[in-house]
Amino acid sequence: PKANKRRMKIIKSIFQRMKGDSLARKMTEVRREKEYSHMHTVKSGVVFWIAGGGEQPGLETIREKFPEVKMDKVCFLPANYQGLQVDDVVYVKAEDVGFGGKIMNDKLFHVLEKPYDLLIDLTRESNVLVDYVLKNSQAKCKVGMEKEGFEADIVLKGISDPVVFIGELAKLLSDLKEY
Repeated sequence: PKANKRRMKIIKSIFQRMKGDSLARKMTEVRREKEYSHMHTVKSGVVFWIAGGGEQPGLETIREKFPEVKMDKVCFLPANYQGLQVDDVVYVKAEDVGFGGKIMNDKLFHVLEKPYDLLIDLTRESNVLVDYVLKNSQAKCKVGMEKEGFEADIVLKGISDPVVFIGELAKLLSDLKEY
């Protein structure tokens, strides 16, 4: 029984690695309308983070800095995550994206199709599944902290703390003219 469990874990790990490689090869950004807006014209947004990654203070700062923005939330659940889940968040697991990149989670599919004014990525390190989902969003402006392999419309370098990142992002968007 223990040997079977260990074998299954190894097989699952190999499968996830193969799936990640497959998604990485399909990593092309979808066609979308890009637009950089002044902070006060941003009305809709979506924030992405990985559960257990310490981003909770960043979420609270988003509520403070972007009070007028209707912000949807998407949380990636690592394998074997056992934490609390709340109703107003779309949760995404590795199984929600098929081998060929097909989105199998209806809630996630609808989030990706929506042309939000702003997508905020609070993840601190690259993850093939996260990167694949972010690239497939129709958001008009994608922002995040610098990390390997991450491509966004606005990348704030040298920041790894979500609270500092959101503060700097709010300042930057307040200074931006519309493009």
